[in-house]
Amino acid sequence: MMILGKPLRPKRQFYGALALSLAVLTGCADEPSKTLGSSGYVKGFLGGVAADEPNAALAMREILSAGGTAVDAAVAGGFMLGVTLPSVAGLSGGGACLSFDSLTKRIDTINFLPRTAAGGGMGVPMTPRGLALLHSKGGRLRIEQTIGPAEQAARLGVPLSRAFAAYLNIPGIAPMLEPAAQGLFFAPGGFPLPEGTPIRQPELAALLARLRLAGIGDLYTGLAARQLVDASKAAGGSLSLDDLRAALPALETPLQQKLGNHVFAVPGGAVGGGVIAADIYAQLQRLNFIGLTPPDRPQRFAEATRRAVTAQVKRSKGDAVPPPGTDAAAQALLADFRPGQPTPDAGIPLPEGSAPPGASLVVVDQTGSAVACTFTSGGLFGTGRSLTGTGLFLPPPAAVNASLAPVLVVNLNAGKTYMAAAGTGGGPATAAVMQVLNAAFVDGLDLEEAVIRPRQFAEGPYLFLEPDADDSKERLKQQGYTPIDAPGMGRVNAVFCPSGIPDPTPRCDQRTDPRGFGLSLGQQQ
Repeated sequence: MMILGKPLRPKRQFYGALALSLAVLTGCADEPSKTLGSSGYVKGFLGGVAADEPNAALAMREILSAGGTAVDAAVAGGFMLGVTLPSVAGLSGGGACLSFDSLTKRIDTINFLPRTAAGGGMGVPMTPRGLALLHSKGGRLRIEQTIGPAEQAARLGVPLSRAFAAYLNIPGIAPMLEPAAQGLFFAPGGFPLPEGTPIRQPELAALLARLRLAGIGDLYTGLAARQLVDASKAAGGSLSLDDLRAALPALETPLQQKLGNHVFAVPGGAVGGGVIAADIYAQLQRLNFIGLTPPDRPQRFAEATRRAVTAQVKRSKGDAVPPPGTDAAAQALLADFRPGQPTPDAGIPLPEGSAPPGASLVVVDQTGSAVACTFTSGGLFGTGRSLTGTGLFLPPPAAVNASLAPVLVVNLNAGKTYMAAAGTGGGPATAAVMQVLNAAFVDGLDLEEAVIRPRQFAEGPYLFLEPDADDSKERLKQQGYTPIDAPGMGRVNAVFCPSGIPDPTPRCDQRTDPRGFGLSLGQQQ
């Protein structure tokens, strides 16, 4: 479980210089008239955005300001993360998104999880095609405009953010990167560049320009595809043109469960974090979580999480487990549950490598459409080997993924969004996003307190608890548990609209996790 620990209430900084650089790309604020696609086109309520890296949040908000939809904003944010947070969200990786269209009242999963090349030993880049599929499901602006901010950031450079600097300062990162990549992000001697240093990535800028001009498909069937295959061979990879042609993201139906009059939706299938979330939710429903007294809830949540993780590990091995998120699954998983006592069976922890680090973003637009996305490079900077001439890193082979957890809470009848949230940060990611959801919808906390609240995570024989969770810790000790202190569990980005959006008097709150260094923005222009 990789943790980037930090205090829960860090000093916040406003990235004014970054906002100015993005505003320059989309138009000046004092233009007398605005057209669709220019910054300031939308007046009044914009919606809300949050992302693990500030440049991505700024790019998303600019797209909303220019009249783009939640889908347009998420695509722009995804490409920007590939430039400004390549450590965990590089464009050669993959991910999963949930999309809600308030007009059609449809929820979709965009599954672009990493794939393994036929020759083994490496993965196949999935993120660009995943973002293209997402754009086709609700984009209003041309996709070229959503790529443009990331291209300009790579070409002109943007200040190294604290979010990216946190990864560069992890011991041992510099030696795992090849010299070309070290030269981009590290000073001579392997010292990380300080926060605020302008970072330029000309090779990545050239690739993004190619995708903007020739289309995303060029990376999979055109000149950029051949360049990528040659770069893979030079780096010792096995990528082929056939691998790239076959790398198709999937449009899937998410798992959906009732939350009062609303729908709680998560990805299913191979998106393991979504499956774990669905099983946690189903068990809490069966345990009447909302009717419990607050002191009894930590034990129930711990047991539901432990069992959900175990069930997903068994499914990944081909064992027979009832379909996730169903009452049958909840009944089976809780068969040996004992109120107020540890489970007799310690369960199975997540296998090593099944919870890689990642990054997330969420966005709700003024119409009530919403997107929640999670991305991963499969490992820090993928394998650490550069794909020369592309600005990308060689991705590792695909693995079972249990740490990507996008969530939407919507009302299908009314076409309203109530929450868009996403969790990353290794094994605890799913439990983290579920605890934010519980704090908002069960305990009635505002989003700031819901995101700050101390967290817990249970897997196998272990029960991890953040140090500030004193009341929960004492209660769990009394019930026979041995909590382990673990600071900084999970990273959650969320937009919460208590009355739903759209609404005559729209009110939303957007928050990025204080355990990380992201940025949230909204809601008036």
